Amino acid sequence: MSIQSFEKVELRTGVIPAALYAGKLRKVALAVFRSLAPRDVILRDVAKLNQTLYGKLVEELKLSKGDFVRITVKAFYDKDKGELSFEVPHVERLVFESDVKQTYEAKIRELEEALRKAETEREYYRKQLENLKKSLEELLKAL
Repeated sequence: MSIQSFEKVELRTGVIPAALYAGKLRKVALAVFRSLAPRDVILRDVAKLNQTLYGKLVEELKLSKGDFVRITVKAFYDKDKGELSFEVPHVERLVFESDVKQTYEAKIRELEEALRKAETEREYYRKQLENLKKSLEELLKAL
């Protein structure tokens, strides 16, 4: 067993739409491991990784096909076992500033409307209290 058979490499997709992650990881792995591992082993083991990633991207993170991600995963080829091994993949979701701004502005409008409603209610109850106070003062005078 040579030390190189356990040398870890980092596979990185760069920024891509989530729908393209499987093909991109396959291409990256083929490029990185082309001289270290047989092609069929690379394709087989990356397919397993892609199945795991599908669960994470779609079921856990609830990403849509058009969401942009950057995936990084450390991997190594074990010549003795004849397989690629992968650490836990790191998935970063990238959000455009315009999307964040749009969401933020919508929330601000919602909160401003709630504030206006609360101020209107406060003014209503303040007037109710004034009227009650006047009524009580008149009752006290009458007694």
